[in-house]
Amino acid sequence: MQFYGRPLIGKILVLPKDSAAKFSYNKPWSCISISHTDRFPDIKKENRIGLLQLQFADIDYYIEDVSFTNEQAKAALKFAGKVWDKSNIMMIHCHAGLSRSPAIAMALSEVYQKELADLFEQIYFPNTLVLEKLREHTRLL
Repeated sequence: MQFYGRPLIGKILVLPKDSAAKFSYNKPWSCISISHTDRFPDIKKENRIGLLQLQFADIDYYIEDVSFTNEQAKAALKFAGKVWDKSNIMMIHCHAGLSRSPAIAMALSEVYQKELADLFEQIYFPNTLVLEKLREHTRLL
């Protein structure tokens, strides 16, 4: 199944910001919305059971105030734990849907749908800083 030319991988759909704002689904779904500014797209509410907004820049090295933080990693994992079993789709987006959101998608797949996790690396370019930080916290689960 595809949405806006992007594949649904298990339960996870990675989208760019513009497509995320248009996304709707007729069954329960959740969203992790990523922006480098404090302006997030309007994500539709119909059948959405959860929304987590994270603000950080798309960089592969640490810079205070713009990097993906330990607190954000914990928040993403906690959010996923609350909505995973209730969601038919977890839509994750960032600006282009190529680096930050695939990193979160891959890390969540490593926890919830292991057999599909490598597909995110084959299709996208997961941000290494985000992925490694999430992996550090998934080891603690």
